[in-house]
Amino acid sequence: MPLAEARVGMRARVCEIRAGRAIKGRLLGLGLVPGVEVRVVRRTRRGPVVVAREGCRIVLGTGMGERIIVEEQLENPDRAGPGQ
Repeated sequence: MPLAEARVGMRARVCEIRAGRAIKGRLLGLGLVPGVEVRVVRRTRRGPVVVAREGCRIVLGTGMGERIIVEEQLENPDRAGPGQ
């Protein structure tokens, strides 16, 4: 699901970034790359998405949030998952 559609409070892992090199480079500079876990702090229907990562808050426009594909993470990812 796109990050822009994630619910507030959800822990999510970035799976894919569907964007060009410029946007991918900007997100890399923010530390948002595939495999990284974030928590959705704030989201509005047409406004920015605020995520927390390693003690920092990152504000992303809705358009950028639509390009970041995430999957919800369980509370304890070490104990659950496919094949476990």
